[in-house]
Amino acid sequence: MVSQELHHPYFPRSLKLPNYVPNTLTAPEILTIFGGAVALVGTLAFFAASRGRHSVTCRLAITWFVICGCIHLVLEGYFAIFYNVIIADNHFLSQVWKEYGKADSRYLIADTFTVTMESLTAFIEGPACVWVAVAHARRGRERHALQLLVSAWQLYGTVLYFATEAFDGWPHAHAGGRESVYFWTYLVAINAVWLLVPSLLIAQAWRRLCDAQCDHDARSDGWKKQ
Repeated sequence: MVSQELHHPYFPRSLKLPNYVPNTLTAPEILTIFGGAVALVGTLAFFAASRGRHSVTCRLAITWFVICGCIHLVLEGYFAIFYNVIIADNHFLSQVWKEYGKADSRYLIADTFTVTMESLTAFIEGPACVWVAVAHARRGRERHALQLLVSAWQLYGTVLYFATEAFDGWPHAHAGGRESVYFWTYLVAINAVWLLVPSLLIAQAWRRLCDAQCDHDARSDGWKKQ
């Protein structure tokens, strides 16, 4: 008789998940609900930023940080608190994590790195993203410095996320066969967004801060000549 512990869709197939409870929602249902929520938050943030007569670039930055803040605080915050019971639970957010776990089963086994990373992301980076969005909305002088710091943290965390699993040979993911769709869509494509967008925001903030430093130096030199 095949052990019940093997009746799950995760890798490695020998992974023991005795408390595993299958999702009651299908993958399309989970993705539609979650994607719709993200789209709604992003749309509201973009149009709210439009009222402040910000540039399109600024509105997009505000939208990005609002979306990130919500994902970090809600989805990753949920994981940070309930990571020990997700595998046996069918709350909607648990089902989101169990669906994502098809690409990375570290989220279902209380992996030390994953729990630590997601906890820091949820409770520090999440509020920081909201702070950046508010700073941009108010045109705060700290906005580009905060953008640089938070984006660098996002980029660094994503690189570590990929690197730690790749160093071990992707044991919790499956890059070949029929199940590779989860690897390439969930793990690679989705997380690649957190490589691309923070890189662009770092470059933008770097340029703005360098320009500000040049302006400061020019004014300082002008005062000295007087």
